[in-house]
Amino acid sequence: MDTEKQRHFAIKRNAIGSTDPDDYYRHHFEQSPDGILIVDRDSGRITDVNPALLAMLGYSRKDLLEKILWELVPFKDVVASKAAFEQVLDQGGSRSKKYSLGTCTGSPVDVEVASNTYEVDRRKMVQWNVRDISGRTQAEGTICESERKPDRVPQTGIASFRDISKQGKREKELSQLNRILMALSKSNQAMIHAKDEAGYMNEVCQIVVKDCGHAMVWIGMAEDDEEKTVRPAAYAGFEKGYLDTLKITWSDTERGHGPTGTAIRTGKVCMCKNMLTDPNFRPWRAEAVKRGYASSAVFPLAVGGKPFGAITIYSREADAFPDDEVRLLTELASDLAYGINMFGLQAARAQAEEALAKNEVRYRALFENAPLGIGMATLDGRNLATNEAMHQLLGYTQDEISKINLRDIYRNPVERDRIVRQLQTNGRVINEKVELNRKDGTSVPVHLTAAKFPWESGEALLAIVEDITERERLEEVRNWLASFPERNPSPVVEVDLSGNVYYINPAARILFPDLEVRKKEHPWLDGLEPIFDSYIKGTRSSSTRDVEVGSATYQQTISFIAENQRVRIYAFDITDRVKAEKALRKVRDELEVRVQDRTQELEKTNEQLRVEIAERQRLAQNLHDAVNQSLFSAGLIAEVMPRLWDRDQAAARHSLEDLRHLVRGAQAEMRALLAELRPSVLTEADLGDLLHQLSNAFTGRVNVPVAVNIAGECVLPPDIQVTFYRLCQEGLTNIAKHAEATQVEIDLQREAEAVELHIRDNGRGFDAKQPPPGGHFGLTMMRERAEAAGIDLSILSRPTQGTEIIIRWKAEKVSGGKSG
Repeated sequence: MDTEKQRHFAIKRNAIGSTDPDDYYRHHFEQSPDGILIVDRDSGRITDVNPALLAMLGYSRKDLLEKILWELVPFKDVVASKAAFEQVLDQGGSRSKKYSLGTCTGSPVDVEVASNTYEVDRRKMVQWNVRDISGRTQAEGTICESERKPDRVPQTGIASFRDISKQGKREKELSQLNRILMALSKSNQAMIHAKDEAGYMNEVCQIVVKDCGHAMVWIGMAEDDEEKTVRPAAYAGFEKGYLDTLKITWSDTERGHGPTGTAIRTGKVCMCKNMLTDPNFRPWRAEAVKRGYASSAVFPLAVGGKPFGAITIYSREADAFPDDEVRLLTELASDLAYGINMFGLQAARAQAEEALAKNEVRYRALFENAPLGIGMATLDGRNLATNEAMHQLLGYTQDEISKINLRDIYRNPVERDRIVRQLQTNGRVINEKVELNRKDGTSVPVHLTAAKFPWESGEALLAIVEDITERERLEEVRNWLASFPERNPSPVVEVDLSGNVYYINPAARILFPDLEVRKKEHPWLDGLEPIFDSYIKGTRSSSTRDVEVGSATYQQTISFIAENQRVRIYAFDITDRVKAEKALRKVRDELEVRVQDRTQELEKTNEQLRVEIAERQRLAQNLHDAVNQSLFSAGLIAEVMPRLWDRDQAAARHSLEDLRHLVRGAQAEMRALLAELRPSVLTEADLGDLLHQLSNAFTGRVNVPVAVNIAGECVLPPDIQVTFYRLCQEGLTNIAKHAEATQVEIDLQREAEAVELHIRDNGRGFDAKQPPPGGHFGLTMMRERAEAAGIDLSILSRPTQGTEIIIRWKAEKVSGGKSG
């Protein structure tokens, strides 16, 4: 797929949402507390790295991705050369070896490194799991100063006919418009049935040539290359090598000033009425004349207001595209652009699904080859998936472990219930020490990290367990070394269960010189009573917590020494980590706000679209009920006119007068509909002209005369003018439906900052003090519309004495930011 097509699909992919799979494999990779590095076995290039390792070393993804492992400073001690790297791989990986890695600042960090090898898409990969053990080496007496850097509807628009009676269009022109309407319908059907984008574009070209009778049509796509060329993508008709000679561009050059280039560059319809005289068509004139082309019309294809191509239509006649035909062909081009866009979205979605399948293979390999036990279960403990490391840890085969409830593997039911409550409250547990039952009845101590995540129609649990048997043994050594805290660079304090201080190491004495005096009132010891109570009750013997002292944050490890009933507190400074976590939370909160704002914008846009669709449906109904009915009646009168003239000329003249009224009414109704299709007309035209237009349409529809009186001048705010127009329109509609009037009068009085409109009829009237009769919602809608715009509306009526609607507006009555 070429670069432009990829960009095109990327835009569509952004429109329909991210396709990155949020499943448990990627979740483990991104959220793992240990660093993970994926390396191509054959080349030694780094293909992926998780956030934990970046934070551990202080590098960015750009610093590590696609780099050769043994050429990077942090790993030179781990993999000294390519030969050593291959030696490790020949052994199938390595387990829990200690190394010292260099951070971006040059200072070392002590780690344990384990590796596995596996294949993904026939590529041999190596996974390195890196654990920070700098805290452990400190406890063993190693002084280490390491820095961590946390890092349309095919627009079933209404066919917009221009008033054909005004220009005296003949039957041939009506026939051509009908053929274009048929082409519109067929092109919409082609979009539904086409299998791909190319087939759809070719079918539309064939339809335009066959149904519209033009010589040739072709579709060009705007390339985003240096020359900004226009690439022919489909054509139909008499072409005979013409497209090979075009060399059209949409740049601001000579070959970009032709109709096609101009239409793409400006986003507007461009006409060449006569190829023999149009100076902008000179580069293509000779080849066009050879093939009998005389004129052309070019319609831009756009998505979101941005043109991406054009459809060009050639005719054998000069000036062959009247305004009515241009409007319909513009609508056809809009539907074509919509269809091309939809096929692009489908192709982008297929591409995303292909990438999703590849990712699933990669994450499945990560899941199966991870050195830590990984399991998924429902909230009630039903096993969903476990990896090979989990099987080996517990001694079960895959079939055996799939049949047991994972809640039953806890050694201590009390521990299990505590973990369940913590998951229900916080949604996750991190590095909880528990004991699990093996198949042979023995137990194994593990560190458990678990979290809830969405799964199908509910929630599930993802658990990562690490065998800490070896760590438990080393913990005994650490405890022995901890009896020599004087050399510990981090604070160490020993107190009794009452808070009396018995020991402070040099580091703590420097940091907290007033600790012995303040005792429990000091932040270092504040809030420890509940922990001490649990030690006294024997429910636990150690715990951890974070505590703030001044501007620093420390993580305390609090251990109970039963022999002397004292509590020893070790700690290390985690201020940088806490700041990074706060910054991350702030970014997340800001992102959530932006997502909410965007969602509100989309909802507002959808609501506007629904309103627009409803308005178009209303216009379509008006077109059918009013214009179509009037034209049908006019056609019947015209059909019988010759025979009636021969029989009774007086009656024929009367019918001819009826025909004139019908045609004028249809003309006025069509103008009103066109004005509503172009909202700018309602705000830019004079209100008096708009009222004349409504009255003519009303007279043509119901054959009731309307007297219109206009006095004064006033420029109204756009929203107020539109509201006056709508109120008059609805008032005339109510008169036509209910009044049975024989005469209507519209009186408009305008001053500098005030307008008053009276609409009177001599119909049957009604009792204005009573609620409107059942089913009559027109007056209620008028009142609501007027109130929303800050306009006064009064209705005066009595039975048999007609009705008068009074509409008033003054500038000072509009408050806030409205015009006035």
